[in-house]
Amino acid sequence: MAQNYLKGVKHEFIKPVSESKFSGDVLVFRDSDKNPIEYSMNMRSGGPKTRTDVVNFEGGDNNFTRRVQRFKYQDIYFQNSDFYDFEPDLTEGYELKPGTVRLKINGVQQRTNHLDPRKSEGVDFSLDATLSKIRLYKPRPGDPYIDGSGATRYYNFYGYEIRSGSYFSDEIEVKYSQESM
Repeated sequence: MAQNYLKGVKHEFIKPVSESKFSGDVLVFRDSDKNPIEYSMNMRSGGPKTRTDVVNFEGGDNNFTRRVQRFKYQDIYFQNSDFYDFEPDLTEGYELKPGTVRLKINGVQQRTNHLDPRKSEGVDFSLDATLSKIRLYKPRPGDPYIDGSGATRYYNFYGYEIRSGSYFSDEIEVKYSQESM
């Protein structure tokens, strides 16, 4: 079976590209004879918005790199009677990418809704409305049912009570990707 190969001109080099982050930059790539190459990159806040097949280094590094961060009890950003909030180290102008956040407590994977990461029902953790914080819920019962003896039982319990002490402290491990706002 014959294979088809693309034919074209091999360009010697591409001139260095501007590293500015000004909104509205349009980067045009040219070969050594100053002929335009078919790729251009429209920039908005330092990231490509049209023709995303061409990505600058910062955009690729921030959007496609999986980050890992570990938290302890003392790293809680905010808490109330229902949940704990943790604030991961996000690059300025970026937010948590929905569907990419994984959370483990002492190595045990916690449940979330990857289709709607802000949903709080039936999950151990979710994302806040701004997609900048991870919300770990405190223990609460799941759906109730009546057992054979007439007692009310619950299918699942969701959430986790974080422990901190002199001999043992829970470790929360978060893996996530971020995306431009």
